[in-house]
Amino acid sequence: MKVNNPIKKIPLKKIFIISALILVFCLTGACVEENGAGMQLNGQSKENLLGDAGFKSSSSAQEDSVSFEDTYDYFKLSADTEKNQSQDTIYYLNNGNLPVRVFQIKGIGINSEGKADTWIYGIRYGNNESLIYQEKSWWREANWPGFLPDEEIYFERLITPSEIIAKNKEKIQPLFEKSETNTVTIVLRNGRYYITPENSEDIRGVVFGSYSGEVIENP
Repeated sequence: MKVNNPIKKIPLKKIFIISALILVFCLTGACVEENGAGMQLNGQSKENLLGDAGFKSSSSAQEDSVSFEDTYDYFKLSADTEKNQSQDTIYYLNNGNLPVRVFQIKGIGINSEGKADTWIYGIRYGNNESLIYQEKSWWREANWPGFLPDEEIYFERLITPSEIIAKNKEKIQPLFEKSETNTVTIVLRNGRYYITPENSEDIRGVVFGSYSGEVIENP
């Protein structure tokens, strides 16, 4: 699938924001854990290295949201050394011929169609570990000094977030309804999707197998 919108130059304001947020990543996390009240966000956990870090849903209308499929297609192009240097792309990974492996993905401001305001990839090539931020019109790589999950993501077997949402509306729709912005956050790591409502006092969520699509935890 080809990305319909060209990647533009990164606004200077966003460069400053991301630089500041890297420091926050070192101190915060947001993973789903089980307790007596159901699935809760745990701000103290270090396992989820792609925590909120100040990112919030930017628009209730989400006119600038981007699908998982589109962001992954552009990610593959950016990681392909031969292709990205032969096409008119402003940004590409400086990975040489090293394979790029993805260990975690987080979608922020996800609507009922599975489109997000921001996608964040936790990647590794060689000894380098980075976070890749993508919105509809910009892309940014930032070095990540933390730890990525153990399990690599295998995209050829992956059930996409939009498919998970479409096939499990009765379980996921209540999460949208609990959110003031009608959006959810999805974290993909170690073979599981962790889905939680955004901008809500009730942050209980649902966990799905990322390859099976089956419900693993449901409060």
